[in-house]
Amino acid sequence: MYRNIEKDDFDGRWIDAVDLYRKGDKTGALFRFKKLAQEGCAAALVEIGNIYERGGGGVSSDVFEAEVWYLRSVEVLDDPKAHLALGRIYLDFSGFSQRFDKAHYHLSLLEDSSEMGAFYGLGLIYEKGLGVREDVEKALAFYQKAMTLGHIGALRNAARLLFKIQPGTALKLWLRYTRLSLSLGKRLKIDRRMLVA
Repeated sequence: MYRNIEKDDFDGRWIDAVDLYRKGDKTGALFRFKKLAQEGCAAALVEIGNIYERGGGGVSSDVFEAEVWYLRSVEVLDDPKAHLALGRIYLDFSGFSQRFDKAHYHLSLLEDSSEMGAFYGLGLIYEKGLGVREDVEKALAFYQKAMTLGHIGALRNAARLLFKIQPGTALKLWLRYTRLSLSLGKRLKIDRRMLVA
């Protein structure tokens, strides 16, 4: 049913759906992405999941429905965005309690990518021992990868972990985190879904 068709093959309808989403009309965007998916555009699957996960703009947040669409995207495209989203919801959403093994699975598939959210999530998993043996060194290594890519939550968590073993380094990271978060907080809407401490 779904094909790995380029988004460009849909005569600007992909751009229309994205524009609706950006303007806050999530209902319109959801309708358009679902229409694209029905016509075989597999790339629309993860976008539908994202709309259900986030909600707003006339669409109720439904993480369970989001999971369904993300899983379809993984099945059809092996979409890295869908793996990241599944890892995130399995880590963050209380309705998926004790699904840390699935979070670890999906995020681990992205270890060779440049998905900073995956590295951050893996850092959390190893820092807190969520479904794996707690391992501060692995957590710090994943946080370092995420920090290199610009994830400020990883910067905060690495600083917090390092206070016990390398206070000087930790203080430098903490000050950097504070400066960045203050400047970004004034300029950007931050997606807080992966900033869970």
